Amino acid sequence: MRGIILLAVMAAVAPVYGAEYEKCQKGAINVYEYWPWKPGAVWEAREMGGGLIRKNHSVKSLGPADGAPIRVQWDGNFLDYYRETKAGLERYKDFDPRNGTYGEYSPPAVQYPRCARLGESYKRVSRRTDLSARDNAPLDSYDEEMTYTALQFEDVTIGAGTFKKCLMQVRDYKDVRRGGAEHRKIAISWNAPGVGMVRGCLVEFSEGKEIHNFCADLLPAGVKND
Repeated sequence: MRGIILLAVMAAVAPVYGAEYEKCQKGAINVYEYWPWKPGAVWEAREMGGGLIRKNHSVKSLGPADGAPIRVQWDGNFLDYYRETKAGLERYKDFDPRNGTYGEYSPPAVQYPRCARLGESYKRVSRRTDLSARDNAPLDSYDEEMTYTALQFEDVTIGAGTFKKCLMQVRDYKDVRRGGAEHRKIAISWNAPGVGMVRGCLVEFSEGKEIHNFCADLLPAGVKND
């Protein structure tokens, strides 16, 4: 009996992510259930060839700012700033400490719509401006086109365990930068409900040449990627 009561209490207090907004329409997925973004989550990133890249991916929840919760994600190279809104998770700026530059988006770019249907694609275009963090001098400005697709559900087994019914999401970015250089980036993530991203992969091209190709898995609890 005590176990039944305990389970009932746990169910009663379990968070429903995005509950402050109206429910998604019938047949649509509440993507926020797959992006709880627990602070301190750490991933390890590996090249597709198997070589280890020492990258710490973590999430820190801030805010709210301008009435919306703010989340900051460090992926080993960039600091990405997201705003949680009714429309979805908006990335409104990022910072690259390697070269002291940051990017701003106008309007803020919705990276993950709050409600999505399997197999349907959502396209967003946002103006990105790259600036120098030292003096705010503009360095480049271009339109970034992003197509998001909630592809399917899959079970994922990694070092941290097996995660059932992960939502596989694909983001396809395209832009043309200063000098006419064509740039493309394809990001794929597998997100477990109530957990967040358990695996993510990125392939990046510049002028048709592959420049990045790696995957990142959620580390088992207590394991550090120093």
